[in-house]
Amino acid sequence: MDNFLEDIQLLSKSADDQTIISSCYDFVNKYDQIKKITPIQMEALFHVFEDNFEIDFGIGGPLINFIEKFPNYETELVNSLYRKPTDSTFLC
Repeated sequence: MDNFLEDIQLLSKSADDQTIISSCYDFVNKYDQIKKITPIQMEALFHVFEDNFEIDFGIGGPLINFIEKFPNYETELVNSLYRKPTDSTFLC
């Protein structure tokens, strides 16, 4: 968990669409077993969509499925929609 926020930031800095999607799978595989994340971590996850609004993360893509397993995601989803609505957050 030590590198959770750093790993999220690396998702947004990936070079191209395919690299970001591939990195999302890697991220989810690495952190799939965690049971709880903080509001700050949840906000950072939504920033990946906001910062990469042109990318099709897929309906039910790895990052969306990861986010939806946490009970506190709805609050940050609404905040993200106010900040910068994207196709991925709108369909989340």
